[in-house]
Amino acid sequence: MLLRSVKMENIRSYISEEIKLPSGSVMLSGDIGAGKSTVFLAVEFALFGFRPDLDGTSLLRNGAIKGSVQVGFEIDSHSVIIRRSLRRSRSYEVRQGKGFIAVDGVKSELTPSEIKARVLELLGYPKQLLTRSKALIYRYTVYTPQGDMNRILLDSSDSRIDILRRVFQIDKYKRIRENASILIKALRERRAETAGRISDLGEREEQRDMIRSELKGIEAELSGAAEELKRHQGVITLKASELRSIEASVSKLNELRQETRELQTSLREREAQLQATGADAEKARAQLDALKQRLDSIVIPDARPIHELEESLKQKDASYRDFIGKRSAALSQQGLIRSRLDDLKEEIALLENQVESLKTKQEALRSISKPDTAKYLEELSALEAHVKALEAVIQRSHALIEHSEATKQKINALDQCPLCMQGVSSSHKESVCNREDELIAAQRRVLEQKALERDERLQGISRLRGEIEAARSSEKAADLLKAEAENLKNSPRLLTLRCRLKEELLEKEKALTRDLAELSQEREEELKRGLAQLKADAELARERELRLDEKRHIGEMISEKKDHIALLEGRIKQLSEDIRLESERLQELKLRAEELGDVEGEYSRKKQDLDALKAQENELIAMDASIRSRHSLKSEALKAAEEEIAEKRRLAKRNHRLSQILHWVEEHFSSLMMLMEKQVMLNIHCQFDELFREWFEMLLEGALTARLDDSFMPITEQNGYELAVAALSGGEKTSCSLAYRLALNRVINNNLALNTRNFIALDEPTDGFSNQQLDRMRDVLDQLGLKQVIIVSHEQKIESFVESVIRIAKEEHVSRVC
Repeated sequence: MLLRSVKMENIRSYISEEIKLPSGSVMLSGDIGAGKSTVFLAVEFALFGFRPDLDGTSLLRNGAIKGSVQVGFEIDSHSVIIRRSLRRSRSYEVRQGKGFIAVDGVKSELTPSEIKARVLELLGYPKQLLTRSKALIYRYTVYTPQGDMNRILLDSSDSRIDILRRVFQIDKYKRIRENASILIKALRERRAETAGRISDLGEREEQRDMIRSELKGIEAELSGAAEELKRHQGVITLKASELRSIEASVSKLNELRQETRELQTSLREREAQLQATGADAEKARAQLDALKQRLDSIVIPDARPIHELEESLKQKDASYRDFIGKRSAALSQQGLIRSRLDDLKEEIALLENQVESLKTKQEALRSISKPDTAKYLEELSALEAHVKALEAVIQRSHALIEHSEATKQKINALDQCPLCMQGVSSSHKESVCNREDELIAAQRRVLEQKALERDERLQGISRLRGEIEAARSSEKAADLLKAEAENLKNSPRLLTLRCRLKEELLEKEKALTRDLAELSQEREEELKRGLAQLKADAELARERELRLDEKRHIGEMISEKKDHIALLEGRIKQLSEDIRLESERLQELKLRAEELGDVEGEYSRKKQDLDALKAQENELIAMDASIRSRHSLKSEALKAAEEEIAEKRRLAKRNHRLSQILHWVEEHFSSLMMLMEKQVMLNIHCQFDELFREWFEMLLEGALTARLDDSFMPITEQNGYELAVAALSGGEKTSCSLAYRLALNRVINNNLALNTRNFIALDEPTDGFSNQQLDRMRDVLDQLGLKQVIIVSHEQKIESFVESVIRIAKEEHVSRVC
């Protein structure tokens, strides 16, 4: 894994910043509290999400609603980008939002837990880390905060060994032993439970034999009951056959009675229909006589045919409407022409005034000269741009001076570094203050020079604005005259057109006056009289047509009535014949019913005998069911007893097997797991101890030596005497911590196939180092032989032997890359 970029939005002291990280040795440099360690906290959040010691509140910038971290890195020549987001809710709780992972440009939107699972797969970390709150392998191979490294050295032996077990993935042996103890307890409990369940096996076998004997007696009783039921059912079958032969006669009698009832009902209905049809025929004959009398009373008046009168009426009405239309149109057009002539007189007078005004304005335009305003505007724009640039320089100088003053105050008030917890020396404070004083003096010289230049340019701007204002006033006056002249340029042509239109309208008015003389009032009265006479003749013709239509309609009604009367007479004849036939059929049915005699009484007696036999059959069936029920219960009891005995025998075999398993787990498996764990821990201890000695001697050349005891605790020796880590000086403690850190990193990468083996980040690894120890850090970096090493430090000397330096500064509570 090689880290390539870290992009942060509203993360702690960063608002929006992206850091590009090259290969090789890289140093993140900056003052104490500048935000260097925040970069690696952001990387860890992007990879693994929230942790108990790294929640959203400690990551999201105060006052921000949302934030994000995007990390880019390479793994085995694949480009990977991971992004996680943060959002503050209304209850001020900070939660993770959705993010994504892009591998070689293929982007996948994922939930926080899905991102963690994919990251573990990419880094080659064990999958069981998905459910753990801390990624210890990452903490002790890639990036270890200084506090965590000191904690593993100063913790108790049990705590330290437990951490190392989890880091090296050998805590599984301890879990296996613990699970084996649980298994042994469970096996013992199960064996005791099984022994209790099989203790009554002999007693259950005796009960089974007793049930078998009782079942044989029930089977003999069941056989006798079945034979008696079969004999009784034969008698019932014979009686049922006799009853069915009588049922046919009873059914025939019922059919005859039903048909008799239906014929009686039909006969009554037909008699009622015959009576109603006779009444309808008498009524129809009376209506026919009334229609004949009405037909004789109709008189037809004498008049011309209506179609001839309607054609003449249409022609006469059209002539009258045409006369009225022509006269109205002529009067309307005459009024419009006279109104338009009045309007033209006013327009002609107005246009004559506009022509005179146009001549005056054209003379005024010729006398006005146009100033060069564009040149003044170009000069003004250039001066204003120069003044803005000077203002920006002045503001920046003020900001730099304020920042330098604030830096001096902060460094003078700082006694202890908030990150490494080391004291800040007076020489370091004086160096920082001198540097800031030089910056302040330089910026004040720049302020004086730029302020003088700005005042000169402002005077030039004021002069140009006055000249531009005067030029614009002159241009406005000329533009106004030009616009007014443009509006009036069509006035001469419009005046000529209006005069021609006035002459044309006068000619049209004379022609209309001649036409109106021909359309007189006498001609209109003559047309009205002819139209009224034609309307009266047409009304008489319509009355004649109505009388003729009524006579034809009555003739049709008389014909329909005659047909209806003939139909009713045929219906009466048919109903009389139907009544005679149905009366004869009814008499025949009564004779056939008398021939069947008392068949119903015989059927009732036979039915009672059969019901008594069926009742006896039901009693026999109930007895058979009772015996069968007892047989079924005994059979089930026998089956349950046999199953229980088989289950107890199976449990006896399983109990024997449980005893064998319990003996193997107690005597062999637990001891084997203990031996395997000791062997793995011994192998790791040998590697760890050898590497720790090597790194410690490289960092501290002298009388001090170091080794690891059985609990992986560093033990230092000087002149043959052992010294505790707490008794070492600050630089010696840091050397011991760094050697432990590097040795742990190498051992983990040698024993686990991780994709982070070519990358390490060291947080303040040289705190308290002397100049000689700082020089040895160059050899340490060369000895590491990794593709990418990132050092977080404020030691300026380290900058001389790393390949790249990234400087981070903090201004107004905002961290930026310089």
